[in-house]
Amino acid sequence: MPAQRDVIGNDSFGVALDGSGNVVEGDLIGTDKTGAGFAPDQIGIALTPAASGNTIGGVARSPGTGPGNVIVAGSATSTFSFGMIVLSTSNTVAGNLIGTDATGTQIYAPVTGHAAAAGVVVAGPARGDVVGGGAGSG
Repeated sequence: MPAQRDVIGNDSFGVALDGSGNVVEGDLIGTDKTGAGFAPDQIGIALTPAASGNTIGGVARSPGTGPGNVIVAGSATSTFSFGMIVLSTSNTVAGNLIGTDATGTQIYAPVTGHAAAAGVVVAGPARGDVVGGGAGSG
């Protein structure tokens, strides 16, 4: 894991983008500073209908290393949790670990009693988005 990574989490949205051309990479979203502890958000990353042309993560030689993000969601105070929700067009989501720790070996299960839980949700007016782009299974 890289020496410097942003740690983001506040029990609501880890990151919410409402603009275009943003790059979110190498971050720990919904975890502690080690990437192993759980500090969850209801939604790890949200791309609103106005957000387009954004890049979330990127392809690296080793999962969990930059430019990909570690994204965990599952707040105990909410009835839903999503690692990422995409409601906009022409975004790229690639090379991220969603729902695991920074090693990709510890799976964070949704909190019991949640009405909904998902890794990535693409909905609404979303079109032209690319989800994936990494090598291997997943």
